[in-house]
Amino acid sequence: MSATSPIENLSFLTPGNYPDDDPAAGLEDTLRLFEFGERLGFDGAWIRQRHLEHGVGSAAVFLAAAGQRTSRIQLGTAVIPIGYESPFRLAEDLSMADVLSGGRLQPGFSAGIPPHAELIGDLVFDGDWRGYDLSYGRIERSPTGGSSGSSPTCAAIIWATRTWSSSHPAIHNGRGCNRTIPAWSTGSGTAVGAPGRCAGRARTD
Repeated sequence: MSATSPIENLSFLTPGNYPDDDPAAGLEDTLRLFEFGERLGFDGAWIRQRHLEHGVGSAAVFLAAAGQRTSRIQLGTAVIPIGYESPFRLAEDLSMADVLSGGRLQPGFSAGIPPHAELIGDLVFDGDWRGYDLSYGRIERSPTGGSSGSSPTCAAIIWATRTWSSSHPAIHNGRGCNRTIPAWSTGSGTAVGAPGRCAGRARTD
C-alpha cells in the first residue's frame, strides 16, 4: 500500500455574501475572514465573483482591499466570468491589485455565456450578444494570444501586466512559468494552478 502524499497547500473559498440592507457589513465580515484565515495558517483565500446576487460583484476590487488587510496569504478568484468583462480592462484591474498585494493574486476565470445573460444581456452588450464569441477565442485574439502559446484566458492579462510593469508580472503563461497559474474552466472541465507547477488548459472545444 503506497503512502499518501501530505497536503502541501490549503485554501478556502467563500461567496462573500451580504444582507440587502447592509452590504458594507457583509463585505467587512468577508475581509475579516481573509485576515482570520491568514492567522490560522491557510495558504490561500478565494472569492467568488457574482452578478445580480448578494455577493462580491468585482473580485478585483475586493482582492485589492484584501491585499491591504493581509500580508502572506494568496488571494484568488473562483471564478470571474469572462463574458461580461473587457479582457484588457480586467487585465489592468487584476494587475494593479496583484502589484498592491505584493504578487499574491491567483485569478481564476470561466468562459462561455455568463450568468443571467438572458435577463440582462441586451442591456450590457452593444448589439445582439447571442452572436458574440464568448469562448476562449475572445481572449486569444487579445495581444500575445493565439500564436504566442500563452494560456488562453491569461493572454490579455499577461500582455497588460508586462506593459504596465515589466519588472513585476502578475502571472506567467503556461510554458516555463515559475509562479502559480490561475484556474480556468469550461462547462465540463477545470484546471487549477498550484504553487510550484503550471496548470494546463481545460478545454472541451
